[in-house]
Amino acid sequence: MPYAGTAVDFFSNPSTAYAATPGSSALSKIQKNQSIIEGIIAKDAKYGAKYTVYELYEVDKDGKEKVKYVGRTRQNINERLTQHEKSDPNKKGLETRIAEQDGKRLTGLTYSEGRGLESVVYEKRIKQEGKLLNRIKPIDLSELGKETKKGMKAAEYLKKLRNF
Repeated sequence: MPYAGTAVDFFSNPSTAYAATPGSSALSKIQKNQSIIEGIIAKDAKYGAKYTVYELYEVDKDGKEKVKYVGRTRQNINERLTQHEKSDPNKKGLETRIAEQDGKRLTGLTYSEGRGLESVVYEKRIKQEGKLLNRIKPIDLSELGKETKKGMKAAEYLKKLRNF
């Protein structure tokens, strides 16, 4: 008889569905090894890193600062500025700083906090400065509230800001 698939396996023997549900011994092992698990996650390139939201700005002859770019990085912001200068001549000679929101420096952030706060700072700077040098918007807020993948992700990132 040919193999009919997972659905048939489940209906003919429903005990296989419980194999994916952690039992008390599995939960005990997870709890016992929680610090090891957290250490592995902390080293993860995307989710374990701490992010910084930063601004590139210029100072005019009157000493007034004008933000030209908003970004998010896991690197030292001065190293990131050097990369910007090499890849985009419009960013040469700009200064860099850690962005702030409500008096808080935006550093030591999780991935989701960084994505959400980068978008908030970007939108604020667009209103204040007009066009920025960013080629890509951090989060497409026009999708917010829609049942699209972008809309769901935007909502997720902005929801994380409540914890910040």
